[in-house]
Amino acid sequence: MTGIAGYVTSTKRSMPAILDRMSESMRYTQSAVVEKWANDLVGVCRVHHGIINANPQPVFNEDKSIFLLMDGEVFDYENKSDATLGRPALTSEKNDADYCLRLYEKLGDQAFKQLNGSFSFAIYESSTKEVLLVTDRFSSHPIFYSLTSGGTLFFGSKLSSVLQAPEIRRELDFASIFELFTFRRIFGTKTLYKDIALVPSATVMRYREGRLTFNRYWKLLFKNVRRPDEYYVGKLAGAMSKSVERRTREKSIRYGIMLSGGLDSRTVFAASNREMVAFTTTCSHRDARLAKMIAQTKGCKQVLLRPSPEHYVNILDKAVDISDGSSGFYHAHLIDHFDEILHRCDVLFHGQFLDVFKGLFLVNTLLKIGRLKMGIPISVDLFLANLSDEDLVERILDDSHRNLNPMQVFRPNYARQIARHVRSSLKIMVSEARRSGALPSQVWEYIFWSMLPRSSFFLDLTHIRAFMLERSVILDNDLFEICLEMPPNMKRGGRVYRKALMRLDPRIAKIPNANDGLSTQTPTLLRYVMGGLRILHVVGRVAEDSWPSFSESLRQSEKLRMVMEETIRDPQSLDPAIFDRERILEMLKEHVDRKADYGMLFIYLLTFGRWHKKFGPSTKADIA
Repeated sequence: MTGIAGYVTSTKRSMPAILDRMSESMRYTQSAVVEKWANDLVGVCRVHHGIINANPQPVFNEDKSIFLLMDGEVFDYENKSDATLGRPALTSEKNDADYCLRLYEKLGDQAFKQLNGSFSFAIYESSTKEVLLVTDRFSSHPIFYSLTSGGTLFFGSKLSSVLQAPEIRRELDFASIFELFTFRRIFGTKTLYKDIALVPSATVMRYREGRLTFNRYWKLLFKNVRRPDEYYVGKLAGAMSKSVERRTREKSIRYGIMLSGGLDSRTVFAASNREMVAFTTTCSHRDARLAKMIAQTKGCKQVLLRPSPEHYVNILDKAVDISDGSSGFYHAHLIDHFDEILHRCDVLFHGQFLDVFKGLFLVNTLLKIGRLKMGIPISVDLFLANLSDEDLVERILDDSHRNLNPMQVFRPNYARQIARHVRSSLKIMVSEARRSGALPSQVWEYIFWSMLPRSSFFLDLTHIRAFMLERSVILDNDLFEICLEMPPNMKRGGRVYRKALMRLDPRIAKIPNANDGLSTQTPTLLRYVMGGLRILHVVGRVAEDSWPSFSESLRQSEKLRMVMEETIRDPQSLDPAIFDRERILEMLKEHVDRKADYGMLFIYLLTFGRWHKKFGPSTKADIA
């Protein structure tokens, strides 16, 4: 995958072996390009695919006093005046790192606010022996770091890169484990280990003489400006087209797109004027057929990629490694298919995270009928506005599809502390969201965007990066500003989003959505009524599963059950002092016998267990 890693010491020390291990921890293909540079105080490495920004790095300024190492890309700088940088003209070849270094020399930390793209940097200034680690607005290219007691800073795009340093303690952080098993993510900048953290989003972290300082150059602030639908329809359609256009300017590159019968990827496809190969990976004949219809509107070829019956077993360990043990491994859908994809394209687009414009991450007011829960299609902030932070925390916890209820898998001395801790963690996030201007229903949206690399969906993106270059349309400053400006009632049910899709391409918009069988022209209220009817089983199931069902695979696949049972019984995977392995084995039998469905819980037990077996703790488990 693409990534950067390295170290800086306060005393002279060369560590070439660690740089070798760091680079190998990020390398998943033989064709990946590895670059390394070091002096007596600093060592850095970069792994990339050699497609974009292929010039050697780090790049240096004219007097060699500053260098910059970059992961990712920035856009829209090619037409900027060379005079504004005060340096000789940029070469005709795209060189994002060179531009970013020049801009930093001129503007300092304010340079990063001007960059539109998805990136992370390591910058070294030899005059002050200072290292800067810089993340974009979303930490979409995360940087993990650890500062040892001896004053050495280790950092890397992957947690496993930092773990290559033998002096870093591997003491588990139980707060992180509780959050992972409750919310499918870890809050804040914590990781599975107490001594390793994540550089916050939109942040410049400085290391100098053994000390760290942090400077935030941009803040996530919700605006919630009330405007007519047509205002946002025009802005959203225009920004979507511009975002795709920025990312498809290279004439020599072959573009592909992961195209399903849903709305998100088809919106990217509708906004594009470039030829793309459409790749569809699905178990659903309906999904494949609708995706083919979408591809045919622009005369594009569709390549159908069918998941194998042993899909989850095949991807398990590689997906766990890419996820750094903190994102459910089942999101690495394409691992079996990259040879076929790379044969036909160089850059892969997708529709990841565009669900935000359809209200996926909004807190709902729930209508409860017995054990069933349905979101109410109204401006729920009227009902949530007077809730205290404590009540809002309980409302979010009550939203069962976000709560794995891990109480039953931990030993009693750990389980007793879970409820108290997760409420405390969530209350902190609710308080931060309120300060960002988020309405009550936007709290979960704030959590999602402020900690994108902690999202359960993030592996959808990073597993592509491990094998080829991907581009995310939503990670665009102009498009995301519309997301922050748009009130939640316009996102709920995708009201404005569906109209914007119609404006981008009516032919594509009129093709039914594979997820619900409805056209984008179906009114929002009728959409909720139809959804409620399907939940109540008054009408039959409309959509087939697009992906293999993990719950069913665990029941049907003897090989997957053996791996699951092996993980449960292995004390190096699930520590018997922490996990109630006897109860987990009982749950596995209940699941296989169809007495319960613990599929999501077993996904995270496998993810954590396989990671823990490979990288586990070096100190005895303890909890405050």
